Amino acid sequence: ADNVRIGEDEASEQERQGFSEMMDGGMNVVSDSLREPPRFKPAPPRFPPATQTRAGFGDRFYFSFGAPVDLADVDPKDKDACEEVYQKLKGDVEGEINWLPG
Repeated sequence: ADNVRIGEDEASEQERQGFSEMMDGGMNVVSDSLREPPRFKPAPPRFPPATQTRAGFGDRFYFSFGAPVDLADVDPKDKDACEEVYQKLKGDVEGEINWLPG
C-alpha cells in the first residue's frame, strides 16, 4: 500500500478515514454494512395448486351466458307474455348452471 497516496484536496474526510481504517486492519465500507444481517420481506404464503376436487391457486371460473334474448316483440304490459319469457329464461339459466363443472 506504499504506492497509494491520497492528497488532502483529492479525498473527503470520510474517504480518508475509511482508507486509514482499511490500512490499519479495520473494517472497510462493505464490511460495515454486513455488521447486521440483511432483512428481507417475508415470503408470501404458498397456495396449494388447484385440483379437480379441491380449490387452490390457479382456480378457473367458468362463465356461460347462453343465447341472447330478443325482447323487442314482448309488450312489457302483457303479464302473460312476460311470464312466458321469464319461465323460458329461468329454464335456460338453470340449464347453463347445470352445464358448469363441479
